[in-house]
Amino acid sequence: RCYYYYYYYYYYYYYYYDCEVDEDSSRSNVFRSNGFIQPGDRCANLFTINLFSALNNITTMMAGNCGAHVVSVGDITLLTKSHFEALNSIKLNVLLGVPSTILQFIDAMQQHGVHIEIEKVVFNGEGLKTFQKKIIREAFGQQVSIVG
Repeated sequence: RCYYYYYYYYYYYYYYYDCEVDEDSSRSNVFRSNGFIQPGDRCANLFTINLFSALNNITTMMAGNCGAHVVSVGDITLLTKSHFEALNSIKLNVLLGVPSTILQFIDAMQQHGVHIEIEKVVFNGEGLKTFQKKIIREAFGQQVSIVG
């Protein structure tokens, strides 16, 4: 079961999902056993509901079943510096999305002058190109795990 929560930070409401760990979920076991998503990870779901509703829901459930906390970020073009500061305050460490949206998130984060210590990037929906991988590593360091 997943629970839907929200919290208030600097005049904004942030929504996140918290799921009970489903030990029998085969998809979640693959992600958990390979270290892609672990209990306690704080994940930003970058799939927007209007464009990738199915991917948004599947990603949220999969990460939640691994024991991670999931924040649905929404439209990246609307994020302000305080949004990124809020994500930093919860110690966000995983990005989930398509590569183009992940790059958009990085660009917005850098434009607002906020650095978030991302440890893992999990992508799907499109292939990751060499130049995109380079941008991700420049933003978060060579140690960032990139899985897709």
